This record gives sequence, C-alpha cells and structure tokens, in this order.
Amino acid sequence: MILAPLTPEDEKTIHFWPRYPAEVEALDYALRDNGWLALFPPGPNNHRFAAWLSGKLVGFSILTRTSPQKAEFYVAVHPEDIGKGLGKTITRMVIQEGFERLKLHKIFLKVRPWHERAIRLYEGQGFRRIGTEDSEINGKLEHFLIMELDSTTALTAL
Repeated sequence: MILAPLTPEDEKTIHFWPRYPAEVEALDYALRDNGWLALFPPGPNNHRFAAWLSGKLVGFSILTRTSPQKAEFYVAVHPEDIGKGLGKTITRMVIQEGFERLKLHKIFLKVRPWHERAIRLYEGQGFRRIGTEDSEINGKLEHFLIMELDSTTALTAL
C-alpha cells in the first residue's frame, strides 16, 4: 500500500464512492460533500492522506492537530474494501507518520461504541479507552468512545 498526500482529485473521487453497507451506514456521511474532508480542509493543521493499492484509491485518513503535539485521527475505507484489513494497514501507516514525521506525542480518536470491529482494530494498534463524549453529527446527538495512543506505546508496537 502507498500512502500519499490527498489531492483535490482524490477528494472528488471519494465523494462518488458507493454508499456504505447497512451495518456501517451511519458512517457514510464522512465520505460526502459535507463530511470529514470538508470539516478538515487542506491546511497546516490538517494532514490528509490517500491510501492506494494496485492503482486504486482504497481509503483516506486525516490527522488534525488539536495542539502542537496532539492530533485527532480519522480513517475511512472504500465501501467495497471493508473487511479486507485495509483499515488496519492505513491506521498503522498514518500513526507512524504522525509520531515519526509530524513528531506528535499523542493521537486520539472517537469511535461509536457499537462499532466493535473498529474498536478491536484500534486496541490492536495500542489505543486505550479514556472516556466517552456526545457530539452532534448531521443534527443528531451521537455517543462516542474516546481512545488515545501515546508515542512511546505506539513506536514500540510498530
């Protein structure tokens, strides 16, 4: 897999990806016009990555700085490639970028408590649960589990 800076062309392609399957349909908003790429546009605090495999854009990820040494992590996989282990590979590569190149000390994320597959993936990468939070998504209050990874734990696991 190749991790590259996300381009405007990649962003347009993502907006036309098919819808997510029913079991993760609540996550589909992230791919659309007002989704994550609109919330975290190109800029010095938003590090946006495209994940390519065999010439196909299979996913994207974002690290958005919340302080000089801390960032929030987002990852999305092409709907046709869910369940193939690509999310794990993208997550590992972006974490490494964050800690090694961007010199972050902590990376955190928010995940819905019902998304057990994602929680297992994150825990397998060393993220630990640190709390919960309610946030509004598309006008609806959603409950999230907050997970965090520090550079010391991550770099020994990578």
